[in-house]
Amino acid sequence: MNDGGLDWEWTRAEFRKALHACANAPNDVDPWDMRDFLGELQACSLLMLNFRHRLTVEQQRALTDLARACEYFETECALDPDDSEWQEQFTRNCFDGVSTRARQSTPLFEGI
Repeated sequence: MNDGGLDWEWTRAEFRKALHACANAPNDVDPWDMRDFLGELQACSLLMLNFRHRLTVEQQRALTDLARACEYFETECALDPDDSEWQEQFTRNCFDGVSTRARQSTPLFEGI
């Protein structure tokens, strides 16, 4: 398959690391670390979409949904060092939603 000079093996490995890191993140992860987990997952999900010819339509949709969920987290859950307890809980709930989505989609990407 022609990958247009892109490295499938590296991209696939980085995506799987990011997916598993997000899916298996501890419940008490620091809000600033949440941002790092999700930034990595979003970037890797978007990179994976460069390989549409290697992915099923279902996998493509899941990647798009993961990237969109990470983007939502980034825009809606803005972190502020002076966050209130409510804001931190809202941020944690956003992360939990994306983390759950990552866990649910993990089996879909086992074969890649």
